[in-house]
Amino acid sequence: MDAAWDVRQVRQQPQFCDRPLVIIIGNEATGVASELLAQATSTVSIPLHNDVESLNAAVAAGILMFSLNAGGTIS
Repeated sequence: MDAAWDVRQVRQQPQFCDRPLVIIIGNEATGVASELLAQATSTVSIPLHNDVESLNAAVAAGILMFSLNAGGTIS
């Protein structure tokens, strides 16, 4: 695996913007299967604040796609 990125950094990384991209969202209980993770070139995480334990998979996908498409900053 090349790198692990914070979702706030992905828009600045050409490997996420200049070529086809596969996004795999893990579920809340077990995450992404180890077989898929072993094939990934990069991973992206979403920092959680306060007492938040996890995000719904659809919400996590939306945050990532917003970050990739809009290029806005997420704080």
